[in-house]
Amino acid sequence: MDNLDCSLINDYNHIGRRIAAIKQQACSFEYAFWQQSFMGSSLALDENGNRLSAPNVEKLVIRLVSIQETNQLATDALAFKQRQYRRYLGTLSDSERLAIIQPNTAPAALLTATLDEIGEIEEAASWRFGWLVDQHISSSEPAAGFSSRIRDVLAALKQTGGTSHDETNQTARDAASSGKTRHNQTSGDEHSISLGLWQV
Repeated sequence: MDNLDCSLINDYNHIGRRIAAIKQQACSFEYAFWQQSFMGSSLALDENGNRLSAPNVEKLVIRLVSIQETNQLATDALAFKQRQYRRYLGTLSDSERLAIIQPNTAPAALLTATLDEIGEIEEAASWRFGWLVDQHISSSEPAAGFSSRIRDVLAALKQTGGTSHDETNQTARDAASSGKTRHNQTSGDEHSISLGLWQV
């Protein structure tokens, strides 16, 4: 297992911290919103002596709502992943749960099973929240089943009529060499929160 695999497992082990951080950030955004002035004055000047116009309240409200919606989506997605991951941990023995806390030293078989489960959770989250679905392929899937998936992909590409013979061969080689799909969400991640949304 490489560092990326261990990092992914660590992310799932600490999903609760990520949810708390997003909620705290949401509170900070809302607090900053209500601390600013919504009134303008003909006597208001900036540091260069230029007259300041009244803030556009509509834009400020729209951006606040956008940030709140992004935070809520990120929180909901992480909470869903946390529930599914806890269900998986519930199927493990006490010694396995302790081992997975330190993925760098955990048995290879346990890491493989955990990564497969995380891949399934990521795929389920993509379907649930309407994200682009990247179908997970288990590392323990029989070779025949994997080959069948490749043939299905190639058949779909041929039906589009936009893939050349060389591109099709390259796709087959890439798919065969990957073995499995790694998922790195975020995130949105997460679902990420853009601080730039707050700037006016």
